[in-house]
Amino acid sequence: MITKRTRSKKMTSSGGVDRLSSLPDCILIDILSRLPITSAAATAVLSSRWPYLWPQITSLKLSSILFKGVYNSVECFIAITKVINKLTSPIIRSFTLHLDDPCLVYFPLDLWFQQIHHRRVEDICFRFVTREVAPLMFQVSSFMFQTPSLVTLELNIGIICIFPKHIFNDDTKPKFNLPNLKKLSIQVLPFECEFWGKLIESCPSLEDLSYMVTSSPNIINASVIFPDITSISILGQNLLRLNITVLHDHREKVVIDAPRLEYLMLNIESLLEFRFAKKPNALCEAMVSVARKPRIPPNGKDVITKFLGLISNVKSLTFDVRSYSLETPLLFPNLTHLRFMGCYGHEFKVLWPLLKSCTKLENLCISMSSEVSHGVFLIPPKVSPSCLLDHIKRIEIKVAMIFYDEEENLLKVLEYFLLKGLVLEHLICTFTKKIESSERSDVRRELLFWKKLSKCEIGSSRRCQIVFSGLRIKSSIIKHGNS
Repeated sequence: MITKRTRSKKMTSSGGVDRLSSLPDCILIDILSRLPITSAAATAVLSSRWPYLWPQITSLKLSSILFKGVYNSVECFIAITKVINKLTSPIIRSFTLHLDDPCLVYFPLDLWFQQIHHRRVEDICFRFVTREVAPLMFQVSSFMFQTPSLVTLELNIGIICIFPKHIFNDDTKPKFNLPNLKKLSIQVLPFECEFWGKLIESCPSLEDLSYMVTSSPNIINASVIFPDITSISILGQNLLRLNITVLHDHREKVVIDAPRLEYLMLNIESLLEFRFAKKPNALCEAMVSVARKPRIPPNGKDVITKFLGLISNVKSLTFDVRSYSLETPLLFPNLTHLRFMGCYGHEFKVLWPLLKSCTKLENLCISMSSEVSHGVFLIPPKVSPSCLLDHIKRIEIKVAMIFYDEEENLLKVLEYFLLKGLVLEHLICTFTKKIESSERSDVRRELLFWKKLSKCEIGSSRRCQIVFSGLRIKSSIIKHGNS
């Protein structure tokens, strides 16, 4: 038997001290836990001591790409199963599984998660990285729902999670046992939202939820096959961060009951289908994207006003909205950062009233999408928003594509911001998409635009930097206002 004293004096073949072998087992196991499993297992050939070390790793990173000697799906499944069966550690804190073979989803992967389930696993990350355009259907292992030590569960990369229905048919065991789960990321089908809603409600410690509802290419019309699709309900009393995306052709109602919510990222077809059970007074940051042009009924004209009224306490707002109008004045007493996206022209009907509602706004970013139509820029209001006069220090406008006859309108808007922004310090204008076919015409056009922009007067009493970033030229100028 080799003692620690003897091992510390062991010499290498070159005559130096073998410092790696002198380390205690616990440190070597920690080092091996940070390596890919194939690299960790390869250390077994170093000496008679090492074959007993790598099976004790506490973090398991498995990727089918690493098994380069395996040429078909069956052999890959067998090889990964053998690796998991050799593990002797009573604790696997992290289990990361990356698969690139879509055929593996049809194998009994439940055997792998059953082995990990008994080892007090805290983090599980499972993803498919394939060339398939559509995500793969994967039935989630029921062992995941009976892992009380689990803290993080990520199942939203390249896969659509199918709920194991036998959980609700088995009355001998509790359905869910996830008291410590804090982060959950899933991609699900519309007709399974009820099951996942029950799971979310049963997680008392859940703080971070990423929830994507999408259609499967294998299901042509889910609303016909499953006529009971009515709503998506998310109940999380301790939920702090919510990222919810609804990407399909059906119009379920989305109901959120999360009184402690601080961050919201919402990508939804229509705001008509979204509501809060209670106003989220703790909400600090919101990113809202309305994916499609909504079909607004007569009683839904003021839908955007109602929604913005619910999130009026935010400090940072990113808003991508199409074909809505702001009917009633609002007040955003805490908003300091506003990013307005998806502007085709008529959306400025929302922007100007919104600026009047943001009395403490300091940073404004306007991102205009491509295919800008004629008459895109509306005339600025006669009464300037108070935030522009007293608070806004930075304005950035990103234009994806603009035609010659629209440049004058853009310059009028920029000139308005420069003249009315009494404390403005930075104005940035960026062109992000090419229109002209020749480089010479692009340069001539951008130089002319910059020449006009740099001559605009400023109303700020401070030093204001004007920056223009085109596709061909980049330039800036610092203008000093009247003290």
